Amino acid sequence: GRKPLPASLPREERVLPVPADKRSCTLCGSEKSCMGYERSEVLEFIPAGFKVIVNAQEKLVCRACEGDIVIAPSADKPIEGGRPGPGLLAQVLVAKYGEHIPLHRQSQIYKRYGVDLSVSTLVDWVAASTDMLAPLVVVILNEALISYVLQSDDTGICVLDRDHPNGAKRGHFWFYVGDKKWSAFVYTPNWKAEGPQAVLAKRKGWLLIDGYAGYGVLFTREGATAVEVGCWAHCRHYFFDALATGDDRAAVAIAFIGQIFLVDHRAKDEGLGHEELLLRRQRDAAPAFQKLGRWMADLSPHVPPKSSLGQAIGYATRRWTALSRFLEDGRLPLHNGLSELQARLVAVGRKNYLFAGSDKGAERAAIAYTLISTCLLNNVEPWAYLRDVLDKLASGWPQSRLAELLPPNWAKHHAQQQSSPTPKSLVPL
Repeated sequence: GRKPLPASLPREERVLPVPADKRSCTLCGSEKSCMGYERSEVLEFIPAGFKVIVNAQEKLVCRACEGDIVIAPSADKPIEGGRPGPGLLAQVLVAKYGEHIPLHRQSQIYKRYGVDLSVSTLVDWVAASTDMLAPLVVVILNEALISYVLQSDDTGICVLDRDHPNGAKRGHFWFYVGDKKWSAFVYTPNWKAEGPQAVLAKRKGWLLIDGYAGYGVLFTREGATAVEVGCWAHCRHYFFDALATGDDRAAVAIAFIGQIFLVDHRAKDEGLGHEELLLRRQRDAAPAFQKLGRWMADLSPHVPPKSSLGQAIGYATRRWTALSRFLEDGRLPLHNGLSELQARLVAVGRKNYLFAGSDKGAERAAIAYTLISTCLLNNVEPWAYLRDVLDKLASGWPQSRLAELLPPNWAKHHAQQQSSPTPKSLVPL
């Protein structure tokens, strides 16, 4: 059957009367009485719209001496002297960075509602709102870096650059996902290792990555405190590539890796905790892991290193210790898929808006992506969150309490507000 429509949706009841020629009894001619109604629901869509809030500041004057004029303080605005309210700014950000609608398309959409907003105006609004939100991103990044399990990945972005021979260059977004709760985006104008190394310089604990060479020094330098964790999905991908070239021997490795994943799938279905999962891995997945290692050791001397299978074996062999970490802690994911999902958020967006206008524009995009992706990880509705946070920041929210505005903390506070009884004087009519 179909899922019931949410009870929270507003409902409008329309009474459909029986036609006049059928309201009398066909047997005795008496007027029939109503015995109830047959109800059915139709889901309708009400287009979003704009409204204008007029702030009228009261002015007082002393009539006795016609002087001493005072005026009420002006209302707080997210952009000083600007027109947009926090809800409109939140809409522009979520539409572009959450729903992948470029600003020029948004301008066309808003025009249909009778509001002419130029692309340059929307660009200014994005800049002003993300600059206001920037301090929150610093806190989210710090929370990610001190997480028990940190995952990292990156993806490219085309950035316009007048000084580049081609007029554009390839910048990079780096993602740092902590404990499946925090998602921080950091932009760098190139793919050099100095970018992630600077961010992760003081990382202590597990760091799950795919294999970008730039991370290597984090684990090999003197006094290194980060511990590399390998991605089994990435490892398996190399063997799939080898199988696609016609080398059927790769199917053996894929089968062993499949057994490792199967252990985790079954444990998840059983609802096992981290400690129980670790014991299950050590009992059921370790044999497949060891067999894979012996199989690669026996086959490696007979496979050309530059062949697809040779590259797959080489990748797994070089990261064998990192790939074994899943047998040390049940909280470690087998793959870096959650981090790669952040890359997909960018990948879908850049197919629509194509490029960032500058390095500064890409940095501001990273701010929006950070907040929206962290909202999604914590099941927080991004528009409601950004609208409320922008309003609070515009009203002078103290910097010492920024932690309260982080998506998971914000969600807890709002859940408590919604669960508390509403005073009778505030019950909506």
